[in-house]
Amino acid sequence: MEVWTEASWREYNEHRDQIRNRLIDVYKAMSDRQRKRLLLVEYRCAAKQCLLLRAWNSPLGPATYQPPYILTPERNLALSSASGRGANTTDGNNHWRERGGLWSYTDDWGNSLGILLACRHVYVSVLASDIHRDILAGAPGSPVRRRIVGVSVQDNGVVPLGSVESE
Repeated sequence: MEVWTEASWREYNEHRDQIRNRLIDVYKAMSDRQRKRLLLVEYRCAAKQCLLLRAWNSPLGPATYQPPYILTPERNLALSSASGRGANTTDGNNHWRERGGLWSYTDDWGNSLGILLACRHVYVSVLASDIHRDILAGAPGSPVRRRIVGVSVQDNGVVPLGSVESE
């Protein structure tokens, strides 16, 4: 059994952060045509069609991209902490950074893992297993597309994807 030290844990996280940043750069460098050709899954906000999540076929396996988003001041204060805002926003307040990564990072986390889908109109954490099912069902040229409806601040916790999909 491998024993993790603080240094090895820090090195592991730094490596994953480097991969995440590279994947975000790759996503941004792709043309719309390339993105469409590799697309496996796309989730958008039902209200205004804001992009919430894209998964695409990369040489390293399925990769995801989630664009930056802005929360209203009320929702931002209710759903985040000062330390979280400081670490994950571009302005230290409510302009949240884009996110990306290899989908395989979620493999060992089980059914309890929630993936945040967020824009001004949607703020919901859905089961990673539901997104995983869509990634497996999607194929380049035939992606899974879903429209997601908003969830209020009171509706917290991880929810099944089907419960927030628009009809």
